[in-house]
Amino acid sequence: MQSASGSAGDREPDTQEVVDVGAMQRQRLIVLPPFLGDESVAARQAVDDTHRAIVQFFLEQQGIEVIEVTAGELAEAEFRLGIKAEPTMRTDGTQSTPIYFSSRPIVAITRLLGSEHSVRVSSVATQALDKWTLNVQYEGPLMSSVSHSSGTFSEARVRENAQAAYVQMFPEAGSKYLESVVADARQTDAERLSALNALGRGFSFDGVSRALSTSAIQAAIELGRTAVATETRLKAWELLAQMDHPLIARALMDTLLTDMEAAIRAAAADELMDYRLDPVVRATLVAAAASDASADVRLRAHWSSLTAEQRSRYVGATLLDPALTLEEKMAPLKHARARPPGMSNSESRDAEIPAVTDAALEAVADIAASSRDPATRTTALVELGLGAHPEFLRLLMAEPEMIVRRRVATELGNRRNAPGLIEHVRLQLDELGADEATRQLFDQVVNLPSLPRLEPARQEPMPLR
Repeated sequence: MQSASGSAGDREPDTQEVVDVGAMQRQRLIVLPPFLGDESVAARQAVDDTHRAIVQFFLEQQGIEVIEVTAGELAEAEFRLGIKAEPTMRTDGTQSTPIYFSSRPIVAITRLLGSEHSVRVSSVATQALDKWTLNVQYEGPLMSSVSHSSGTFSEARVRENAQAAYVQMFPEAGSKYLESVVADARQTDAERLSALNALGRGFSFDGVSRALSTSAIQAAIELGRTAVATETRLKAWELLAQMDHPLIARALMDTLLTDMEAAIRAAAADELMDYRLDPVVRATLVAAAASDASADVRLRAHWSSLTAEQRSRYVGATLLDPALTLEEKMAPLKHARARPPGMSNSESRDAEIPAVTDAALEAVADIAASSRDPATRTTALVELGLGAHPEFLRLLMAEPEMIVRRRVATELGNRRNAPGLIEHVRLQLDELGADEATRQLFDQVVNLPSLPRLEPARQEPMPLR
C-alpha cells in the first residue's frame, strides 16, 4: 500500500487556509483499485479520470491520509478473507441491471487493510450497445453510498459527490471543511451554496448536532447579499433562515429594507415570519408592508406580521373589498395556499388557514366564474371545494381549461384530510350526475386513504436574541 498524502515538505503551503485541522485525529481513506466491468476506451478513461479526481480531492483535506491500494494487495486481501469483491449483472428477460459491490466484502477488505473508510470506482457494461455505467462507491461506519452516471465523467459532479461522502465519513473534519468552503471567496457561488446546503442539514451523521460558527454565518450572509444569480441568493437566505443565530434575523431585516431585487425582499419577508413576535422585527415588517415598491413584497411583509387568526380575517376582508380587482382580491388567498420554501406539502397543509366562509366564499365563487386568469380560477375553485360551496362542482365542470380542472383535483387530493371534503365531493358528483371523466378526475380525492397528519414545521416564532 502506498500513502498518497505526502509529507509537509512535499506540498505547497496554503497561506489562505481557513481551517486548521492539524490537531484532529488523522484518519485513513482506502482507495481501492478501479474495476473495469466495461473495458472500452471511453469507459477506461472515465474510470481513470474519476479515480484521479477523487484521490486529488481527499489529498486536499488535511485530516485525511489517502492510501491507494494496488490490484495485487486487493487480491491478497480477498484471498486471505476468502471473498471476492466485484459487481455482477442481473438479467430479467431482456433487461440487465448492474449489481454494485456488496458492502459486506468491501467493509471486510477495508478493515483488513487498516481503515474503516473506502472508495472504489468501477464501470459496468450494460446490454445496450456502447452503453455502460460509471459507479462510485463509498463505505464507512456512518454511511454506504453508490452514485452512478451513464457513460459520462464530470469532475464537478465527482468532487461534489466526494464532498458529500467526506462529511458523512468524517463529520467533525467535514463540517470544518464545509465552513471553509462557505467562507472562501475563491470558490464559485455554486460551490459555496452547495457547502452551505450540506451544513444546513445539521451534521447528525454521528449523532452530534453542530451549529455553524459565527464566521461561517457571516460568510453565508455575504453570499446571500452578493451572489451573482438570484436563485443562489434566494437559496442562501432560505438555508440561513433554518438556522438559529442572532445575526440572521438582523441580516434578513436589512435585506427586506434595502435589497434592490423584489424577489429577494419577498423571500426575506417570508423568512422573518418566525421572528414576528420580536417588536423590532414586527416594526420592520410593518414598515415594508406600508412602503415597499412591490405589491408582492408588501403582501408578504404584512402576512408575516400577522397571527393565524389575523390572516384569516385579512383574507376574508380583502375578498370583499370592492375597490380591488379580481386578482388583487385573490392575492392573499393565493399566498395562503402556496407552499412556503423548505416546507413539505403535508407541513404546508397543516399550517394553512381554514377555508373561507359565508360572504367571502360567495365572492370566491363569483371570481371562479368571471376571472380570465387560469391561476386565479384554480385557487378559487380549490377554495370552493374546501369550503363545500354548493356550486363548486358545477363551476368546475364549466371550467374551459382541462389543465385547471386537473390542478384543482390534484390540490384537493393533497388536502383530502380537510373536514367534510370527501363527503362533499361525493355528494355533488352524485347530485349533478357527473360523467365518467369527471369522476375519474376526482378519484384521488374520494377513493384514496386519508393522508397522515404531521405537526406543522413552524409552530413557535423564534426570538431575536
